[in-house]
Amino acid sequence: MSSELTTTTAVLATVSGLADDWLAAHRGNTRKQYGAELRRFSAWLGRPGGEALLVAGSAGARRLALAYRDHLAGRGLAPATVNRALAALRSLVSLARDMELVDWSLRVPGLKARAYRDTTGWSVEGVRSILAEADSHPNARKAARDGALLRVVYGLGLRRGEAAKQDEAIGLRVSDVDGDRLWVMGKGCDDRAPLTMPGPVVEAIDRWLTEHHPFPAPGEPLFVSLDNRSRGAPLSTRSVARVVSTYAARAGLKAAGAHALRHSAITHGLDATEGDVRAVRAFSRHAKLETLMKYDDNRNDGAGRVAALLGGLA
Repeated sequence: MSSELTTTTAVLATVSGLADDWLAAHRGNTRKQYGAELRRFSAWLGRPGGEALLVAGSAGARRLALAYRDHLAGRGLAPATVNRALAALRSLVSLARDMELVDWSLRVPGLKARAYRDTTGWSVEGVRSILAEADSHPNARKAARDGALLRVVYGLGLRRGEAAKQDEAIGLRVSDVDGDRLWVMGKGCDDRAPLTMPGPVVEAIDRWLTEHHPFPAPGEPLFVSLDNRSRGAPLSTRSVARVVSTYAARAGLKAAGAHALRHSAITHGLDATEGDVRAVRAFSRHAKLETLMKYDDNRNDGAGRVAALLGGLA
């Protein structure tokens, strides 16, 4: 094999299915984002981006990626957005290398991005007010479903994609409820793992299953739509975000991101354990301990405390 490609013909003969294989290797939101990035790259080039990248060879692909990076940055996109686009291209080339279509990697530096985000969420009182709003909904079925959904997400620190439908995955199923355990498909995992539910979460799920349509099959989604147009369909991650934001607004709380309940749960866990990041990491199932350190830093606001001390000296 040459230092660039086996042959251009061999690449073009194989690359048509490469993008499908590449996307199939990812799951959930990553698959959706990478697919969108490849389409955006192709639109910028005016031709299939995967083919153009691979047949260009190592140096040519690097020039293309650098030009694309500068194009995105010139449009004023955030560094994190630009870097995600580059990560998608690198990932595609990496698969091509694994398949021995190329013997090079795409080495293009990303833009420096600030790693800060607000992870504090709402206060304990704020979460309680959200739950109270859900429980008081005049429709008993909706009150039961939303109360269970909110308590599962908060009580177990779940991601939206772990609780509800994302792409082909339906999230939690009726059969995932096993006494006081809930079998959850974690981010990046290929099988489900049991999480122990606290009493209030178990009670909320039991209440919802009682209100659920009669005798739901074990493989059916645990949380379903109650709207007339899509009644019985798996609840989507977008719907979960809408449920959270609706009750937060009714409780008079400030707007927050889609993972606000998860952020709240993690922050409250750090407060309750006096900053035991290892224990809370087991709860949140973060891959890296450094991620929990960001939560802990935001919770303590060390920079703000130092600034206050210095302000007293000014």
